[in-house]
Amino acid sequence: MVPDNPAMKGDAAVQAVASQPWDPSVKSLVAFPALLAMMGENPPWVENLGNAFLAQPHDVMDSVQRLRAIAQQTGTLKSTPQQKVIVTPAAPVSASSSTAATATAHTAAPAPTQVIKIEPTNPQVVYVPSYNPSTVYGTWPNSAYPPVYLPPPPGEQFTDSFVKGFGYSLGVATTWALFSSIDWDDDDHHHHDDDYHHGDYSHNGDNININVNNFNHITGENLPENHVNWQHNPAYRGHTPYPDNTVAQRFHQTNVSGGLSATQHAPVDREAQRRSDDPAAA
Repeated sequence: MVPDNPAMKGDAAVQAVASQPWDPSVKSLVAFPALLAMMGENPPWVENLGNAFLAQPHDVMDSVQRLRAIAQQTGTLKSTPQQKVIVTPAAPVSASSSTAATATAHTAAPAPTQVIKIEPTNPQVVYVPSYNPSTVYGTWPNSAYPPVYLPPPPGEQFTDSFVKGFGYSLGVATTWALFSSIDWDDDDHHHHDDDYHHGDYSHNGDNININVNNFNHITGENLPENHVNWQHNPAYRGHTPYPDNTVAQRFHQTNVSGGLSATQHAPVDREAQRRSDDPAAA
């Protein structure tokens, strides 16, 4: 859709895919063609990142905070005309969180002691960042697992910020294309408490807060105000396998309210839709 409509972005792009059988979180991405173009440069990395989040959500979120702290120490993460950087103390880990972490048997680094948030300076204009990890983080601590660099894609306009190797796309004006936000203030408290709940696994999304008003614009639905947490829905995964049996069993055996990731209607059969759209299949 994006290559065929290169000028479409923001709310208009989201409206154009309203009828597609995609999860609302995916529909919201078409508002930002520069972001999709970078993701398209390395689909295996995108899939691996998603699998890592499903398997160890709090470890992934803690890693984000550790990397932001490194970038801040090198002087490459700071407020700019495009973004504002906010630093607050991390919420204390509760006793129930410690118990849950033990139950999941994850071996993880200590949680960060501060929370670094990055938000648009203007809430209605989003700039997609692009940066060389060597520039932003300096010497990578684990040479056996070097970082992935997604350079600005051909044809997309990016401008350097205060340091070469770190820049932004053109701003995308949007009123309601931002599907959700991360509740960083509650990340340590919630995410460490999500994986194991009442003897079963939950869906690892309790601190990814859906913007209900934006969601309703994207989907045309009327999501109730008390339903604001994103949850993974196996139905949208199609035939893509999970990274291991533990993760697969977790989501296949857990009952999601409504069976959907933040939408009240069953996903469309994508294969059937493709066949109906293909004249050769008629």
